[in-house]
Amino acid sequence: MPHLKDGSDYQMNRYIVGDESGLKNLIKACEIAIEKGECINLDLDGFEGVAKYDAKFLKDNQESQSTPFILGALSVILMFILFLVLLGFINFLAWF
Repeated sequence: MPHLKDGSDYQMNRYIVGDESGLKNLIKACEIAIEKGECINLDLDGFEGVAKYDAKFLKDNQESQSTPFILGALSVILMFILFLVLLGFINFLAWF
């Protein structure tokens, strides 16, 4: 199964788009990357280059599906702690 990424988080519905000459440059860069392992800056517009990695490397280095959920839960917990600190500070000031 072939793999191709744009380097960001394996999101679905992402495309590499371009005009005919841009896509031909991408094809040339891909052919060089298949032969040599990588191709750096062959007029790929905003992309630095193309690199070939083993399927095992790509599978092992995927971002976890639970990462957004964990970051969201951590944000809620931190906001709650900040609320408690603020509430405690307000009560501390009320003593004076």
